[in-house]
Amino acid sequence: DVVLTSHMQQVCANATFISIVADESTDISNISQLVILVRAVKDGEVQILFGGIVPLESGATAQCITDAITSWSTAAGIGMSKCHLGSDGAATFSGRLNGVAAILQHQYPLLKWVHCIAHREALAAVDAISRVHYLKGVFEPTLSGVYRHFRNSAVREAGLHAMQAIPNEKSVKLKEPSSVRWLSHDGAVAAFLKSYSSVVVELEREAEAP
Repeated sequence: DVVLTSHMQQVCANATFISIVADESTDISNISQLVILVRAVKDGEVQILFGGIVPLESGATAQCITDAITSWSTAAGIGMSKCHLGSDGAATFSGRLNGVAAILQHQYPLLKWVHCIAHREALAAVDAISRVHYLKGVFEPTLSGVYRHFRNSAVREAGLHAMQAIPNEKSVKLKEPSSVRWLSHDGAVAAFLKSYSSVVVELEREAEAP
């Protein structure tokens, strides 16, 4: 940790621009954690550094997150006066009056907030899917239905794995698509395609079974 912090301080000390990228999540013990990355620009070259994971023991409110970011920056030796902020578009971060960005901008007027482009792309993809009947009304329900058909029955799932073993096909678990999880549709489609022949054969076997 000392080596990483020292390297980050050195990079940030020589950087022209610094952006803190923050996101809140909940760990397996149900404690909110703030994940921090640092993007530093020097001579047109961008470096992305892992800043750390900060527990939010008082909850994931805008004020708690703000306090966590400022405490982290102080401990890391990075002055907030030369930093900007990137995050998702949740009201906790983006709220015009009481969001994290607004609170920080009140303390550091030059700070700019940027809505994470990856989040924006994910939101745009979800919105685009909702406007295409085949994707929203046929493709997604079919993909989810096949997943649930096998996931909700140990017998059916075992049958699928048995079918995958016949052609010496690698056993692949089907994945559930979710509109709120990044790349879940990609993973679900990839798993379905790898298991397609086995899924079809197993469904036909089930249909013919007495």
